Amino acid sequence: MLATDSERWEYALWSSLSLEFLARAALANISPALLADSKEGWASLFHALGFKPTEAKFTPKSIPVSEVFRRLAAILPDFSKENSDFGILHTGRRNSELHSGEAAFDGINASKWQPDYYHASEILLRSMGMALPDLIGEEEAQVAVKLIEAAA
Repeated sequence: MLATDSERWEYALWSSLSLEFLARAALANISPALLADSKEGWASLFHALGFKPTEAKFTPKSIPVSEVFRRLAAILPDFSKENSDFGILHTGRRNSELHSGEAAFDGINASKWQPDYYHASEILLRSMGMALPDLIGEEEAQVAVKLIEAAA
């Protein structure tokens, strides 16, 4: 992500991927069971609890990323509905970009989404005992903090 100019669509795409990974990691840090999709049975939950499922040809299934963000908003006091809504929107654009061929990030000014991205990332990292420099390095983290503060 950092190897790309922050005004390019690729930067936004990579940021959406990293935001999903951060969100799933933050939820799994609370409990991996919170990621298990139990719509079609209990085997994924059983697996997330550390047990070996007895189903033949078992493939664990996780919840959609939109549900990850909703759960984080309900569980983490600092992760607001606005953070959740941004996460759902940003990863939704990624899905459009990758699965429909739509140029979902084209024409979206980085100043419109970066403060929200960095703010959500900061909260998710903090919930796991980390900080922005752990994700993007000290220099970029200083810029990110300024963007967050300017948007507040």
